[in-house]
Amino acid sequence: MLINLTNHPSYTWSDEQIMAFEEKYGEIVDLPFPNVPPRMSKYDVDVLAWQYVKKCDEILSSRGLGHDEECPKRFEDYKPYGEEALCVCKLDAVHLMGEMSFCYSFIAQFPCEVNADIVVSTTERNPDGGFSFVAIR
Repeated sequence: MLINLTNHPSYTWSDEQIMAFEEKYGEIVDLPFPNVPPRMSKYDVDVLAWQYVKKCDEILSSRGLGHDEECPKRFEDYKPYGEEALCVCKLDAVHLMGEMSFCYSFIAQFPCEVNADIVVSTTERNPDGGFSFVAIR
C-alpha cells in the first residue's frame, strides 16, 4: 500500500506515475496534505506532524501489516544512504511531499516499527513549464 500524503491526489497523476507506484506498492490511498500556515509555531507543526504519523500508522495497521514484529530484518540490517533497498520486508510506503518543516518533523517522528518506507517522486521540468514524473526515490 502507498499512502499519498501530498497536495496532489493520485487521480491527478500521469498514467506513468500511477503505474510505477501501483507496481511497487499496490493500492494507493490519498491522505490530503494538511494546511501548514507560515506563522505556525514549531511546536504546533510538530504536533500536527505527529497527528499525521498516527493517521498513517492507523491506515497501515488497519490491514494488519503496519508493524514489523515478524520482520526478520531489523534496524541493524539497514544499509547506508545510496545503497539499494533498506529492508525487503517494507512493502508499504508513505509518499511525502509538501511544506518542508512539516515533512522534516513527520520523518523525525516516524517510528522504525512502522513497516513502511518514506518515499518521494522525482520530476523533470517540461519546456512548457509543467512537470513530468521520472522516478520514485
